[in-house]
Amino acid sequence: MDRTISSVTNTFSFFTQEYREKMMTEVNITSQMPSALANNEFVLWFQPQYKTATNELSGAEVLCRWVKPDGTIFPPTLFIPIAEKNGFIVTLDKLIWRQAFEKMHKWLDEGLNPAPISVNISRVSLESDSMVYAIKRLDEEFKIPHHLIHFEITESAYMHDVDALISRINAIREMGYSIAMDDFGSGYSSLNSLKDIPLDMIKLDMGFFNSGSNMDKGGSVISSVIHMAQALELITIAEGVETETQANFLTSIGCDIIQGFLYSKPLCCEDYEKL
Repeated sequence: MDRTISSVTNTFSFFTQEYREKMMTEVNITSQMPSALANNEFVLWFQPQYKTATNELSGAEVLCRWVKPDGTIFPPTLFIPIAEKNGFIVTLDKLIWRQAFEKMHKWLDEGLNPAPISVNISRVSLESDSMVYAIKRLDEEFKIPHHLIHFEITESAYMHDVDALISRINAIREMGYSIAMDDFGSGYSSLNSLKDIPLDMIKLDMGFFNSGSNMDKGGSVISSVIHMAQALELITIAEGVETETQANFLTSIGCDIIQGFLYSKPLCCEDYEKL
């Protein structure tokens, strides 16, 4: 019924086995989330990022992985949308932020010279002022140098209360943290969000390269976006880079940082610390 109501064109739909299986999967995963939280099954992984100018490690994006006691890893593409739907993502966000601050604090205490890490703020968390207060508490508790932690927001967040969104982002930036726009170009509000939202970085959606016949057009769009970002003094990060051709092209047009399987897959914390 929800599926039919949300549809523009259909006035009816059939209840199928596929719907039933999807519903049961959601119910099953939702029921496991509280115990997984209590058992510390949600852990940090890191995907390294590299400077195009020097190929040096420039930082990493913090990712959440759900690792069961038997070592099984739940795909984030499966549980993250469900967590966003049922509201658990707000709890998960705060857990990941705390773990990220704790990890950075540990590295500094050990005398390491860690690269910055970027942490995601979900669209759901961005809809409440409590997100700002949670980050402020972590800021006051851990006193991490602000350049070592960045926050990423998704472009879809722009579709809601823009004034409130800008106010919350400004509050985070006033603490001293940088803000990146994730998946830039995947939505329809890109240019408005660049104009309106106070940002320090944009992460390019490499979907521009996905359709083979439009490679030239995709390259032209990315080149234009990077030149525009440079005029706005924004750092540009390309994620999802998988080929040398893509990397060489991005380097040639002045993209600052590259992230993707070409350089490294997401790493568990131990492997990232070795790196």
